[in-house]
Amino acid sequence: MQEYGSGWGVMIASAALALAFAAPLACGEPFSAEVYVNPSSPLMIQEQATLTVVSRFPPKDAVYRWRTDLGVCIPQESADLTATYMARRPGTEWIRLEVLSEGTVVLERKVKVEILAPRPTEHRQTVDTPVGGPAGASPTIHITQVPLYDEAGGGDRFARIAGHVSGPDPEQWQVVLYACTNVCYVQPWIEDPYTAIQPNGQWSNRTFLGADYVALLVERGFAPNSEIPRPSHPIDGVVARRIAAGQAEPAP
Repeated sequence: MQEYGSGWGVMIASAALALAFAAPLACGEPFSAEVYVNPSSPLMIQEQATLTVVSRFPPKDAVYRWRTDLGVCIPQESADLTATYMARRPGTEWIRLEVLSEGTVVLERKVKVEILAPRPTEHRQTVDTPVGGPAGASPTIHITQVPLYDEAGGGDRFARIAGHVSGPDPEQWQVVLYACTNVCYVQPWIEDPYTAIQPNGQWSNRTFLGADYVALLVERGFAPNSEIPRPSHPIDGVVARRIAAGQAEPAP
């Protein structure tokens, strides 16, 4: 009987201990969340920042939904505690977070960021080191008119793109253009992928919109691919290359 009673005592003590630990959970802890932006404000147009949610006692089925006015969040809605924000227009942005449980918003938070328009001298263009060319010449290619930035690209939105070639004998070369979103597509059409260079070195054409634009200076007879995986992808036969980020849309 003593052993039997002793066993029940252990069981009762264990049950009491379990209830002591379970009691705070049974009462329910308040759910809280804060949003942090890295890098912090201000951001430049097309600059990316990481949004991080630090939460306490979130619902097990919590879904985080982001809302913005001047930029875009990827992903816009998921169970992840992080997202990537890209600024697309200048101004004061309130990035808003909605936390959903069973399809209902249970918590809302917002964080303020300032978005600055780039100065004209800060517009990003990169260029390959010129290679090749007759008799050791080093021609270069420039983009002087850059179309708007469009992350999705495609559709029916065309724009003019223009530039000039520096170096001897511009008539020996031709230009191949690409507009880039997830990949880069030759412009304006795969059936007509070449842009002529005028005797004064100027060139122009139209292109679908994209996030980045690539101008390749190539020899006549160069056969371009219909698409390349990224703007800086190595390509045999390219004499010079210029990459330009799409221009920000003017503020309304």
